[in-house]
Amino acid sequence: MKDPDLLRIRELAIQAANGALSDSNKIHDEVDHIKQSINEIANNTYFNGIRVLNNEAGTGSW
Repeated sequence: MKDPDLLRIRELAIQAANGALSDSNKIHDEVDHIKQSINEIANNTYFNGIRVLNNEAGTGSW
């Protein structure tokens, strides 16, 4: 599965490195926005009441 957010960050990095994008502030802002989105998903993904993407899943007892 390919994550569109991660692919977009990769695209921005490549374009910035190639000089295709010259406004580094806009690039930085977009990457920050995508990172916030990814963190939001990680902090709000639960299975049986346990967060599965932020290491809480490894702290339970079985």
